[in-house]
Amino acid sequence: MSEIIGVDRYSIPTEQTKWCKTSSVDVVVVLVAGEIGDYAAYRGIGTPEWVMRFGDKISFDRANIHFCGQLEKEKYRE
Repeated sequence: MSEIIGVDRYSIPTEQTKWCKTSSVDVVVVLVAGEIGDYAAYRGIGTPEWVMRFGDKISFDRANIHFCGQLEKEKYRE
């Protein structure tokens, strides 16, 4: 089983309509440890556990924005 080793959150502004009163969406980015000493990051909307399982994998460059100074390119799974 994979383990979450980091979580970052950010908001994306959305257009407000008469049906949707939300003015932003909260996005979760999780850094997940692999079983062989590697790791990857995933992005999605939901709990960190949900994003770890069903989120979209992001590139090393994008992950490095969220977890700056914590990542090694050689260990990152793209």
